[in-house]
Amino acid sequence: MASRRPKTAAALWGAIATAGLTGCAPATGWQRESARVCAADSPAVVCVQATPDRAVEFEIGGVALVPGECGRAPASRTPRALRVAWRDTEGKTHEQRIRAAPHKRTELALRADGALDVIAKTVCDSTMPPWGPPR
Repeated sequence: MASRRPKTAAALWGAIATAGLTGCAPATGWQRESARVCAADSPAVVCVQATPDRAVEFEIGGVALVPGECGRAPASRTPRALRVAWRDTEGKTHEQRIRAAPHKRTELALRADGALDVIAKTVCDSTMPPWGPPR
């Protein structure tokens, strides 16, 4: 009689792989967001800046953002690991994955050395401070 262990292990790894794929943020459907605050029931919001301010374009969930702009996830999806890509002034494309949770505004900053940092995660509610890049 064949052992059930390999089938069980294969089923377990299949379930883990499926959960990992469905936990990612949607690759498309994000929209540019002009509001500087978000409601308590808001989907994930991600805002970008570059320090020092420079010409760079970010791509988050299928929407292009420049420093000082925010993007909002589709309301029907719960984002988890989100791919953020950016092109530097030399035309080289970089990418990094970040965590973007619903009901939170995640603020990203591209440093002068080219590293992308998550600088703040603020819970969305009516008392949150409006977002604006440093001047």
